Amino acid sequence: MTNPTYAAIDLELTGLKVGDAEIIEIGVVRCTPERVLERWNSLVRPYSMPDLRIQRLTGIRPEQLRDAPLLDDLAATLRELLADATPIGHNVKFDLDHLGAAGIDASRQYVDTLSIAQVLDPTAPSHRLGDLCARHGIAMQRAHRALTDAEASRELLVALLRLWGGLSASQREQIALADRAMALDSPLRTFIALTSSSPPGAGRRGPERSAAPAQRPDAPQPPPRVELPAQSLAELTAAVFDTAADHRSSSGMERRPQQRDMARDVAKALDGNQPTPVETEAEADLDGGQHALVEAGTGVGKSLAYLVPAALWAMREGRRVIVSTYTRNLQAQLSEDDFALLRRMLDYAQPGLGAALRATVLKGRGNYLCRRALDTALARSAAPGREAALEVGEGLLLARAAVWSELPDCSGDREQLRLSRELDDYWARLSADRTACLNDGTQHVAMGSCFLARAFDDAASAHLTVVNHAWLISNLEAARQARLEAPDDADLAHLSESDAVIIDEAHFLEDAATNALRTSVNENTLDATFDAISSSDRRRSGTLARRAEDALPASAENLADAAAAARDAVEAAWFGFTRFLNQFAEGDAVVFSAGMRSQPDWHNVEQLAESAGMSLADLSRQLRELARAIEANARSAQTDRGEIAEDARNAADACDEAAEALSLAITADPAQTVVWLERRRPQQRSRQRRAQDVVALDAAPIDIGKKLDALLWSRCPRVVLTGATLTVDNEWDFLRGRLGLPETLESQYDSPFDYERNGRIYVADDMPSIQGPTDVVVEALADAILPLAHAAGGRTLALFTAHGTMRRAADRIRPALQNSGIALAVQGPDGSPAQVVDDLRANPRTVVFGVAALWTGVDVPGETLSQVIVCRLPFDRPNDPIQSARAEQYDNAFVDLQVPTAILKLRQGVGRLIRTSEDRGVIVILDNRVATKRYGKRFRDALPPAPYQELPIQRIAAEVQAFLPPLPPDERQV
Repeated sequence: MTNPTYAAIDLELTGLKVGDAEIIEIGVVRCTPERVLERWNSLVRPYSMPDLRIQRLTGIRPEQLRDAPLLDDLAATLRELLADATPIGHNVKFDLDHLGAAGIDASRQYVDTLSIAQVLDPTAPSHRLGDLCARHGIAMQRAHRALTDAEASRELLVALLRLWGGLSASQREQIALADRAMALDSPLRTFIALTSSSPPGAGRRGPERSAAPAQRPDAPQPPPRVELPAQSLAELTAAVFDTAADHRSSSGMERRPQQRDMARDVAKALDGNQPTPVETEAEADLDGGQHALVEAGTGVGKSLAYLVPAALWAMREGRRVIVSTYTRNLQAQLSEDDFALLRRMLDYAQPGLGAALRATVLKGRGNYLCRRALDTALARSAAPGREAALEVGEGLLLARAAVWSELPDCSGDREQLRLSRELDDYWARLSADRTACLNDGTQHVAMGSCFLARAFDDAASAHLTVVNHAWLISNLEAARQARLEAPDDADLAHLSESDAVIIDEAHFLEDAATNALRTSVNENTLDATFDAISSSDRRRSGTLARRAEDALPASAENLADAAAAARDAVEAAWFGFTRFLNQFAEGDAVVFSAGMRSQPDWHNVEQLAESAGMSLADLSRQLRELARAIEANARSAQTDRGEIAEDARNAADACDEAAEALSLAITADPAQTVVWLERRRPQQRSRQRRAQDVVALDAAPIDIGKKLDALLWSRCPRVVLTGATLTVDNEWDFLRGRLGLPETLESQYDSPFDYERNGRIYVADDMPSIQGPTDVVVEALADAILPLAHAAGGRTLALFTAHGTMRRAADRIRPALQNSGIALAVQGPDGSPAQVVDDLRANPRTVVFGVAALWTGVDVPGETLSQVIVCRLPFDRPNDPIQSARAEQYDNAFVDLQVPTAILKLRQGVGRLIRTSEDRGVIVILDNRVATKRYGKRFRDALPPAPYQELPIQRIAAEVQAFLPPLPPDERQV
């Protein structure tokens, strides 16, 4: 039997868009599974030369391409190489699509090493070709060259065949099920066929990787008490920092007086009214405060300053501390880096103390894989008539989750998979977001293999648990509702309320709490719910009504009737909403204010919303009755009763939430709750028939401080709020007012960095008004950024407040930057926020353009980022429904709300610059309102304490060039 022939192929291109990007290099390796038959590659002359980012990535210079053959001259050779071969490549369909657009038909079955690696090696830190090769010991001479990448793909395929050989029988079977459900679209089909040819090493099985679940304990145990010296918490805390600093050579901890003092402040808040013997009388007065506000500038080391006293208090008392963050980056830093350092510090103070600390991370339910949902999805994909039932993304995720769930180190946390946002819809079908079975004695819960139950149990017995702000507020609200509905039921309370809470990144708490307490519903999500319940399309065999027909035909028929009635009522309501929106909208939204509720058409909207809510309530009742009947009826014994009942209850919950939102829309007090309709553009999904605007109904509390007081300040005796940017005008009044905080212990610790020596701040005094005509503003911004970027030699982050302005400025500036050897990476067109920052890290001769996401969380220490340009002061958009409603609470909303909010955001943005004591950099503000407006002084006072000047752009550029040290020669420069 003749072995099949394969052709590993890779292209280097001028861009990403099929039809626009041109091929600049082709590499092909013809092979069998056992050996290489032929290698071939060639540069290709494009009509337009690649930009600087592509040149840097590939190392291919324009002069190399000018004498290269045209693609037409290579087409015959390429067709011959591919004629009888199955293509192999990393994301090879991307390459084949580009060949097809260039007139070289390569449409055929292929082997995609990217898709296969994502399934077989689901938790790899990265699935980029170079990273996978390093992980599997494959040498690459030069990444991003066509022949090297093609050869790497071939060798990676051999490694993946070995991984296949190490899978358990159940993992292989589940991959095969997902493959069949994707039918001819499956990128796994050819690989699975290839496994039967058994290349060298492929048949050797690795260790079995199925996880044997342990029996779940009857109840989670509280965190254990740990004996500590009989001192106050402040003294214990100070001793830990002092001892760690004494062992600096091994601990890496240097003495930071501000960090030590901040840690003592946190200790006082946690200790409450317990006095410290050695304190002064003034200090003792502060001990009465159990809540605390602590602002700690960059470089103070605030994470350890609160973790050390929190850990000591929790261990001494045998109680819990919840640490809440806003960004994933900080959550990862705490769990992956700071916990390890914390344990080492504790060990220096008392040997073995670090090992006694229990610390974990707990996320929202939607982040965890539900084994039951996975089992159900796999079973459905194997059911008769389910051929081609899954889209490629869904099928690959199903196969990937099936392999992942059997790995011994599987936590069930989607973070391990590093999923793209495009997979969110598919992930939602596998997540534990709507599971209500933790106390139902289901198999996975009882056997300890339920990931969500494990996470909850770990958190219940941990001294420290890291969560995010949304989880904190959502669970506090859930506990409040539980107390109202069943005061004696403590099931939620053991995780929803903690003995102490530390809120880091506290400046984000108001927004996070608003979003957590916000309700939102739209016609598309309800249509999906109705489709899952019942459908007139006989081909949809997976609806609840169809699945219940055999066991309870009458109940199934009643359910179908109720779903049809609810669908009709909701469609009528949304028709009325849309008409009202079209009539009264300002921009894309209309707020149901007191004045709007007096309009003649409002009565019709009320009636339609009330009718839809009643129909949804009736449908919810039918669903819950079906769930009870299915579980009790013997005729359903051959079906998965638990699965149908749980799906029915989840659908009922969705109906209840929608009915509640509709009721809130027409009954809410406009002074307490802002309700609005908004027209939104949905994200494009695969196989989506239309991308029409969606009308959404939203409601959110106006005064979040009252909510926080009821949920947190008045219920939790110890709360510490901290962050780098909490004060406005050097006062706490704004934050305290927005969050509804009572009187607290207050502390401020400035950054220890020497801004006077290492920083400079400039405001351009020759810029036109940033509020002028868009074309004038864009031209002025581009003309200002260009000399500043040249002066810094790249290494610049330019912060915008609007995507449109950013992209238009980028289009104007890109060619000139490239001609001077500086690349431009724009958030969105050139990649995600993380990707464009990675471009800067990879080569400082880069300028990054970013919007909201890059005003916070960017941490690029060293000379790589030496200039931050603020293009416009970050005021909230004036037509935002929530901000507009909150503005009505103020006599002068601009001065008392909008300016302070923008000041906090500006402090965040400029805080991206100097991240270590050795960093040196400049801040340039192109919005001259800082210098010309009366409120500008408040912004100037909020800037770091560096020398400040107002100068014309060209003078600023000269100052920047003189102040920043030149970059060393770049051997990679093309």
